[in-house]
Amino acid sequence: MNMIYLETDRMILRDYSEADFGAYYRLKTDERTMYYMQDIKCDSIEQAKEEFAGVLWDMTKKDRKFYFLHMELKDTHEQVGSIGYTVLDRTPVGKIVHLGYFTYPKFWGNGYTSEALKRVLAYAFTKDGVYRVTTGCLAENKGSERVMQKNGMIKEAEHKDYEWHDGKMKDRLEYRLLKTEWEKMNTQDIYEIWDQDGSGVLSAEPLILTACKAGKMGAIFPYPGGCIYKTVFTYLCGKPEEGFLAEHPDVLYNTRLVCMSPEWEEYIRKMPVQFALRRELMKPLSEESGKKLRPLPEGYSIGAFTEEIFEKHPFDQGREYSDYREFADRATGAVVLFDGQVVAASSSFISFDGHLELDVFTEPEN
Repeated sequence: MNMIYLETDRMILRDYSEADFGAYYRLKTDERTMYYMQDIKCDSIEQAKEEFAGVLWDMTKKDRKFYFLHMELKDTHEQVGSIGYTVLDRTPVGKIVHLGYFTYPKFWGNGYTSEALKRVLAYAFTKDGVYRVTTGCLAENKGSERVMQKNGMIKEAEHKDYEWHDGKMKDRLEYRLLKTEWEKMNTQDIYEIWDQDGSGVLSAEPLILTACKAGKMGAIFPYPGGCIYKTVFTYLCGKPEEGFLAEHPDVLYNTRLVCMSPEWEEYIRKMPVQFALRRELMKPLSEESGKKLRPLPEGYSIGAFTEEIFEKHPFDQGREYSDYREFADRATGAVVLFDGQVVAASSSFISFDGHLELDVFTEPEN
């Protein structure tokens, strides 16, 4: 029997073992964790024991049906939750599976489920012969829907008054991802072209990178000759090392790459990059320089980054936050309006050591 063992930046995702029953029972009986998963919630220890025995037995079968994994933190091995899929059918083009995940509330809003799902999808499509993944959630469960969206899943349906839950009928959303769609998404590496001369090397250090180096956010991948810092962007420092990249094949994919050295730029330019974004690192704004700002042209106005605007994610901004409450707690932002439409938007990724870093997007004609 080949046990599944996967890693992400912060977690280990693995098959359950006999020693995990206590963790399994606590998770499956936790009221808040299972609020949206009432159909698979365990109501007694006897039910949990019978179900857990079935999980262990299914793992030994050649035609295994259940691929739900134990999620735990790398550093403390504390249980985060469970994620995986059930095989619904086996076809000539691959397995048809239905995906699910549930985590303890203390881990909500910190990107753990999105991080785990990204790794599970990679395993399903590259190692387990999966062709089609489906999943869904109640429409009110915005956090769960965001996990699907962050991993490129596509909405297929919205069912009105579909499910009886917590004393009333509720709407349900259905999402999918095909292997071909996943492959296309994961070959479109985003390469950040910086500075006016078209150079791909960023000479100044962004605040996000400074915070990552200080251990305040993201993940750090050191190796002889260089280091990769993975946050909202992936910063490539020093020199590329083929051995390290072979051991960590996912580190350069489905992310925004920023080269901090000429050696990395030369290496990245040889990759099959599908498109690039042109970005500029602007000069820092102080209270004094702020006094010299020009007023907006006639017809334009500045507006707050309200919940209504957040839900629309102008220029894809705010998608790294699970909901507006998290955005309001951890970030700030503003928009520029013309004729009632958002033509520019700015929001903060991070404040650190007395500095605030904003990301600004605008339409070319503005």
